[in-house]
Amino acid sequence: MRSILDNTDMKLHHLGIVVNNVQEASKQYADFRGISYDSLYFEYVKSQRVNICLVQEGSSYVEFIEPVNKYSPVYRFLSSGGGLHHICYEVDDVKEYIIKLKKYTRVIVKPVVGFQNRTITFLYVKSDILGISLVELAEKK
Repeated sequence: MRSILDNTDMKLHHLGIVVNNVQEASKQYADFRGISYDSLYFEYVKSQRVNICLVQEGSSYVEFIEPVNKYSPVYRFLSSGGGLHHICYEVDDVKEYIIKLKKYTRVIVKPVVGFQNRTITFLYVKSDILGISLVELAEKK
C-alpha cells in the first residue's frame, strides 16, 4: 500500500520535542550524543512564540522547542508534560502540499514565517496514519 507521504520530494526534516528549557535540553542532548555545543543552531521563532534549537542528526534534525509565554501554541502541550510534539517534512511548496494532503489532514496553523525564515504550516493527521497527529511542513530554503 502506498503511503500518503510517499513522495521523493518530501524529506524528513526534524522531530520536534517540547521542553521546559531549550538551552539545558539541547546541552544535555549534545553531551549525550557527543556533539559540539557550538554546532547547535538556536533561534527565536516569532510566529510561534518559541525558542528553538536544531541539532543535526545525519541529514535530519532534532528540534527542541521552548514556549516563551502562555500565548505560545505549544504552552499547553508543555503544561501536559511536553515531549515529542511533531514530525516535520521539508517540501518545495507548502501551499501545494496542503492541497495534496487535504484528504488526510486538517490545517491547524495556516502558512506563516517559521524557523530560518521558511514558510511553515501545521497539519492535523489522524494518528492511526502516522502514529503522531501533528505534522509540520517547511518549505525548502
